[in-house]
Amino acid sequence: MFNFMNHQKFGRTMLNVSKNIVNEIFNIIKTRINLFILELKEEKINFIQLLLISGLTVFFTAFGIISLIITIIWSINPQYRFIAIIINTVILFLLAILFGIWSVTKSRQLTLLCHTYKELEIDSELFRK
Repeated sequence: MFNFMNHQKFGRTMLNVSKNIVNEIFNIIKTRINLFILELKEEKINFIQLLLISGLTVFFTAFGIISLIITIIWSINPQYRFIAIIINTVILFLLAILFGIWSVTKSRQLTLLCHTYKELEIDSELFRK
């Protein structure tokens, strides 16, 4: 009889331990999903702001450059205006290429979900131990 009671206690403690482990794993997964959702929302807001700011910047910069080019071309002697237009066009294309390369390199440095990846690495290290 004594042996049967010990087996019941052992079974209950094993059941409680396994239930606690499952609860902890579930809480970890729930926390990581919430962190993932929060980071996605933050990145979405940052991305929309970046698009709006860059769009307005491009819009106003284009009008400023067009006004400046028109002023420069009007001030040049009529026989050299065509050469001035070609030089301005080449300079603007070079600037467009440089800024294009710069934007591609910046887009590769995005930090989307970096905190989630760090937390998942910590969790995987804890589970390995």
